[in-house]
Amino acid sequence: MKIDEIIKIENLTVSFGDFTALNNISCSINENSGVVGLIGPNGAGKTTLINAILGQVKISNGTVFCDHNDIAYCPDMPSFEPYLTAEEVLEQSLRLKRKNIRKNSENIDTILSSVGLQDAKNRFVGSFSRGMKQRLGIASAIILEPKLIFLDEPTSALDPFGKADILSLISNIAQSFTIVISSHSLNDIEKIADTLLVLNKGNLLFSGKLIDFLSEGSLYAEVEIKDSTSLDYVLSYFRDNGVDVFTESQNPRVIKFPKEYFSSVLSISANISQYIQSCSNKKMSLDDAFSNLVRSFKIS
Repeated sequence: MKIDEIIKIENLTVSFGDFTALNNISCSINENSGVVGLIGPNGAGKTTLINAILGQVKISNGTVFCDHNDIAYCPDMPSFEPYLTAEEVLEQSLRLKRKNIRKNSENIDTILSSVGLQDAKNRFVGSFSRGMKQRLGIASAIILEPKLIFLDEPTSALDPFGKADILSLISNIAQSFTIVISSHSLNDIEKIADTLLVLNKGNLLFSGKLIDFLSEGSLYAEVEIKDSTSLDYVLSYFRDNGVDVFTESQNPRVIKFPKEYFSSVLSISANISQYIQSCSNKKMSLDDAFSNLVRSFKIS
């Protein structure tokens, strides 16, 4: 491993019987990776990858290089004994790692303050909201002084305000730790991620900087039609003229195309202008780029 590598994965394969959950994956996560977004559809292999790194599943082939003392993990629904206080939960985490509680007493206060739980340090966890438990889970990871923290769906089931608070917290702690977030919320990932790992059907489709992933398809053509009832006709007209739609927006009046079709889309739109409201280039979002990559992926 290189000196700044926290995790190095080489040719990792994990199989359960005849099912291959991870297929020959190689990548690394470094101390300067920042916030890493681990994304993929359901069944892509995200949880299996995390469990393989943590040593929770048997590896069929390949190698994972890491020091588990450098890694902490916070599940999507952190669970604590309801009769413990927030302070006692952190003390428990220290005991499980055989760390001196007396030496870390001041550190406990600092960490609870950093996650916004200083005023709740003596409250029983059973009275905590979902967002407070998520904050306490993150604090329980930080107290172990890891190099990297895995956060599994940290904003799931939170209201918009709670979600914004957790994302802000993650951005703050990423100044001191490498953070890997497994999430289905691509909007959240796009807001805070620096790098991406993109999985689909057990295969690693992309590993690198978020900005590079978006630049691979940085523009797309977006056509807005005047009336959603003409959607099928307009789609058929474009397809009959050699233009393939790659994403149809949830808005039934909007159709999206890869950027290389833009000139063709302009020309074709002129022939059916009675149905067209507008045609323009747009910046591709993570959701668009991800959908485009996954739709185009074929297992060889």
